[in-house]
Amino acid sequence: MAEQKPKVKKPCLSVEENQSPYIAAPRFPPEIGPFSWPPEVQSFVTPTEMILFGRIAAGWEIVKPFPLVIEQAEDGRILVSEDLFLMYGIGDTLDDALRDYETALMEYYDLISLDAADGDPPTLALFQYLQQYVHKSA
Repeated sequence: MAEQKPKVKKPCLSVEENQSPYIAAPRFPPEIGPFSWPPEVQSFVTPTEMILFGRIAAGWEIVKPFPLVIEQAEDGRILVSEDLFLMYGIGDTLDDALRDYETALMEYYDLISLDAADGDPPTLALFQYLQQYVHKSA
């Protein structure tokens, strides 16, 4: 019979424990502590979440928080993704993956804003939805 792995609770998210200008760091349950997260597994790391909020780049701000799923690929790279706009970023470190994600999100915003300027109703609705979360300064 295969050895059963202990169940690990996902960390809670807390904007108050913000460790960077734009991410709420996970708050770990006391039984696992920050040094044992993510739990060790054979070929993957259990996904966890962070909240994206605040300034992400000069002139860019996330005005409505949303969760990012963070996973480690089998090759060791970090993947950051979300289900809101279906964007992702990948990198050798979490910071690299976050920067890649932010770049993809800003490029997406610029592309949708150009298409929305043409007056296409579905694209305009998509851009208005995106603007509820992302703000670009003039």
